[in-house]
Amino acid sequence: MMKDIHDFCKSNGINYSLAYGSLIGAIRHRGFIPWDDDIDIWMPRPDFERFSAEYMSKKGYILSSVYDNDTYINFTRVYDNRTIVLGPAKASSHKIGVWIDIYPIDGISDNEKESIEQFQNLRQYTVLVMNWRKYLSRKEKTGIKNRIKVIIEFVLLKLVNRGNFQLWHQKICDICKEHQFGKTKRCSSLVCVEANKKNKQEIFETIDFLSYKSVPFEDQEFCISSRYDNILKKIYGNYMEIPPKEKQVSHIKYQKFYWK
Repeated sequence: MMKDIHDFCKSNGINYSLAYGSLIGAIRHRGFIPWDDDIDIWMPRPDFERFSAEYMSKKGYILSSVYDNDTYINFTRVYDNRTIVLGPAKASSHKIGVWIDIYPIDGISDNEKESIEQFQNLRQYTVLVMNWRKYLSRKEKTGIKNRIKVIIEFVLLKLVNRGNFQLWHQKICDICKEHQFGKTKRCSSLVCVEANKKNKQEIFETIDFLSYKSVPFEDQEFCISSRYDNILKKIYGNYMEIPPKEKQVSHIKYQKFYWK
């Protein structure tokens, strides 16, 4: 899938960078981190919008866009529909397969107080969306205890938050686009749930996502930010240090993957 995405982006002038563990893997291992289990990529918002609207796979992979009516996440995925993934939080009204996440990089305010408020507002709606996704996933399970939990979750979501997923989804999109990418000196992967935990959002310099280069990754070459060192130090500190054995674990704990 990553080869297919890379070829499409190169052919259409769309910028992207490997992200998170995939970026560490490219630099430290020249491929996958041995215990890693996925690929993530970043795109500046303008490139992300183009990719989400235009991507066509030569291999038959499926685009699940942030703008699809049946999506429950605020970023885009490309997935292999020959597989089915089952997990604790639904990403779409239909079953998707093994995926690659594509996260937009959005501008944030250069004013610290304003950016903190932006993160807090985003977190408020992200929590609602995550609870809604878990509720929808639980609905598919059987058992008396599970059905009781479903009823309780439904009532709480309806009473406290009115259960309006589409409203929350749109609010997140609006908050992310408050500051146009490139118009401020700072940016962030606002929609990445892991990055946005407890409002400890990762903040980068906009210049970190303005130039790119190709690097070896397994038997291929993929793109990364030319300022990868600045980005990885911001997130991980000494990213070249191999973690101890007990920390060399997959971060996908609950999904199960099946071939159709």
